[in-house]
Amino acid sequence: MITQPDPTETGALPIVIGCRVLGMRAGRLAAVAFICALVAGCSEGATGGSFGKGDAAGVPVPAKSNPAALVMYPKLLEAALPRGINMPRGLEERSTHSWDMSNPAICKSNGWRDEMCADAIAVAAGGATDYHTQNVIVQMVSFDDMAVAEGFFKGTGAEDELGVNPPGDAIDGYALPAGDNGWTGRGITVRQGSVIAKIEYAWTPGAKVPDRLMDITRMVVDRLEQAQAGKNPTASLR
Repeated sequence: MITQPDPTETGALPIVIGCRVLGMRAGRLAAVAFICALVAGCSEGATGGSFGKGDAAGVPVPAKSNPAALVMYPKLLEAALPRGINMPRGLEERSTHSWDMSNPAICKSNGWRDEMCADAIAVAAGGATDYHTQNVIVQMVSFDDMAVAEGFFKGTGAEDELGVNPPGDAIDGYALPAGDNGWTGRGITVRQGSVIAKIEYAWTPGAKVPDRLMDITRMVVDRLEQAQAGKNPTASLR
């Protein structure tokens, strides 16, 4: 069974349900606002959709503790986000955005902890939906040092929760709290190199939808690996 991650790793306040402690993530289900990118004022500092491999000067920069991997600045991080054409059929793309850290409040409004935003160099968010029964949100935060990202998330996912040989350098699963309209779902936090990503998959009560969470997570990790290696991120579920 997938459980909530350790609140000390996610920054979420714990609540006790029966014998389990679940970290609540208010405002991140489909029944609530999609991401801060769609809220007035949050678009400031967002980059376009072009694929840039490097910092503001356009020069590729290796991660400090992993010279073989590029640092994921905003344009490169956004390029790693899956688009609608990469998602399973039936899901359409929602807005994709990336931000530098000129306004750290955007990082926090995307659900990342204060201390993570203090060290982050970029954040990105996107997703897909069928507008009726299912919704996917993908959020990423990037650091210039893999060791820093590892310090923020080590992952405790077990084989019985996430299967044999799950993707990423570290991974953990959690249950999403029910939304106002009864939407429910599951999420996965995964680290690949110097990037931490959250993938959340929610659906309406009683909806018969395929279990696509792990497939989408694996695609996200593959796209991050490609981008960090200086390749075009092309991994797709189509």
